This record gives sequence, structure tokens and C-alpha cells, in this order.
Amino acid sequence: MHRLRTLLGHDPGRSRSRLITASDSIIPLRSRSRAVYRSTMDLVALADEAHGALHAVSIGGAGGMLVAASATWLFTLRQRPVPGVLRMLIEVLIVAVPGVVALSAAAGLVLLAGIGGPRDGLHAVYGVVALAALPLTRILGAGPPPHDDDPPGRSAEPASTQLTRGPALWLVAGAAITLGALMRLAGTG
Repeated sequence: MHRLRTLLGHDPGRSRSRLITASDSIIPLRSRSRAVYRSTMDLVALADEAHGALHAVSIGGAGGMLVAASATWLFTLRQRPVPGVLRMLIEVLIVAVPGVVALSAAAGLVLLAGIGGPRDGLHAVYGVVALAALPLTRILGAGPPPHDDDPPGRSAEPASTQLTRGPALWLVAGAAITLGALMRLAGTG
């Protein structure tokens, strides 16, 4: 009991009439729970807006990746060199799109903690697919790295600079899978 009185601001040396009341604190006791609730709901509302905006940005990035990967594939079909700017754009988007998806997932976790989960349980599955498709298809399309004992026809260039028909097609597939998963995420959230 003494501990409770001390926590409430009661000083045993003073008179009993000097307890800290709700009007003495910066936030009145009656309003503290409302203030915490209000700030929590503000955070949830901010997370909801961020989740939607980041989702829209990731759809735009995946669409841009699909266009860039398709253009790369067309260059390789015609046996023309892929412009350096296009290769750089692809490399940036391979990192940026999953990064934005991860940020959107973080905002979604705040929503999960604040107001509950999405309407459909497959939302998380589509999120994992959207997050992993581009990096995985980039790895799969690159193939194994060249070794010193490989046949002389194999290039010793790093796999990231080799954009032949095979890796370009893998990138088109990864971009299409990512875009499809992101579009499906919009329907399950």
C-alpha cells in the first residue's frame, strides 16, 4: 500500500489531502488512456497511408522493371549490345523494388499489430513472392559463376554484366511474377 501511495504521489510526511490528482499532471489521468489510444491510432493511420503509398510505388517499380527487362530481352534477341543505362536501371530496380516491398511490409506489420490482419490470409504469401521473385530470378538467370577450368568459350566477366537471352528472359519472368503478386496483394489487403 505504501508503494502504491508513493507511486500516486502521496508523501507520508504531508497531509493526506495532498495526493497528486488528475489536474496536477500534464496529461490528466482520465485522458491518458485516450491520449495513448489517439497516438496509437495516429500511428496506425500513418502506417496505413504509408502501406498504400509504398505499395503503389512498388507496383510502378515492378512495371518499370518489366518494361526494362523486356527491352533488354529484345536487344539480346536482335544480338545487339544492351545499353549501359538500361543495365544500370535493371540493377537498381532489382534492389529497389524488393526494398520498397519490404518497407511496405514493415508498415503492414504496424497495421497488423494495431488493427488486425488483412482480409485474406494469402496476403502474406503474395508479399513473400513479391519480395523474393526479382532477386531469385536474377540469381537463377545468372547461372553458376565461371571457374578457371571452364571451357575457353565461357566469359570470365561477372554474371551481373552478362545480359544474354537467358538472363534477360529470367528477368522478364521475375518482373512479371513480381508485378502479378503486387497486383494480387492489392486485392487481398
